[in-house]
Amino acid sequence: MTINRRLLLRTSSVAVAGALGAAALSDTAAAATTGSDPTEGVTRTLLQKHPSPAEGWDAVQTLVQIPRHRESGRHSHPGVEVGYIIRGDVLMEFDDRPPLRLRSGDPFFIPEGVIHNARNVGEVTTMMLSTYVVDGTKPLVTTCLGVRKVGGGDVPVDSGELMTGGNEPVGVFEPLRERRNRQFEQRRHVA
Repeated sequence: MTINRRLLLRTSSVAVAGALGAAALSDTAAAATTGSDPTEGVTRTLLQKHPSPAEGWDAVQTLVQIPRHRESGRHSHPGVEVGYIIRGDVLMEFDDRPPLRLRSGDPFFIPEGVIHNARNVGEVTTMMLSTYVVDGTKPLVTTCLGVRKVGGGDVPVDSGELMTGGNEPVGVFEPLRERRNRQFEQRRHVA
């Protein structure tokens, strides 16, 4: 059996061009959906949650995805965040220190209570793996809309809780197992 190399090259080139074109179109469509909310499209998926060895504290792990030109929004945690950039480029902005530029493969650490914002400054959807050791009686994430003057300093103005300290997801969090079950049920009803 002889292989027609010219035909093989032509068909594989068309396939590669088609795949690249589809990827470019999906990125263009994502960029075209510009809303006024800079956090639009940001997802946080709860991967696991377990009691920590320290009584009253939890170890929580999430996968955060931030589309191009979007950001997580200013927020804080009631414990430390240890993270890793799986894919993408992030400018981690802080209220009390200079910003930190992070790229694929970079680890990061955010101390308890520090207000921060992860801004996607790259060309792909950023994926971050974040692990927290937090006070289990407090919400995992508290968003901050701004600050107000109290006494001699600024105090964050909170917009609410994104996840309770208990095992109930609220807002943009959805445990991975529950999301997969929901997707399975949706596909089953369509078929």
